[in-house]
Amino acid sequence: MSELASIEQLTTDYFRSLHEGDLETIRRLYHPACMLMCGDGRDINTMTMAQYLEVVSERVPPKEAGQPLFGSVVSIDLAGSETAMVKVNSAVQPRFFEDYLTLAKEAGAWKIVAKVYRVISS
Repeated sequence: MSELASIEQLTTDYFRSLHEGDLETIRRLYHPACMLMCGDGRDINTMTMAQYLEVVSERVPPKEAGQPLFGSVVSIDLAGSETAMVKVNSAVQPRFFEDYLTLAKEAGAWKIVAKVYRVISS
């Protein structure tokens, strides 16, 4: 599988994991030291992976709430064979997001090492 195809598969799994609240897939996609950051216009809010997994485990997944799967890739910037930046639009309805996913390759697998996002609407 090409690097681009591997990254596209990661984004497909990313959208599905958000939709289903799939903690196992989230753990597989993200590096354990990943930081998540969201600016709200005043502050930058941060979460560790442990905090993020807790948030996901406590919310009703969009799939269970009857929401449709939502996600689209805006751009992929492949910086060689070991780093990439992916911009996506995603949702955990009723909130919609613009996400910047920084990827790095570890042991042959792409991992999300940083996620910077903003809420588009809620």
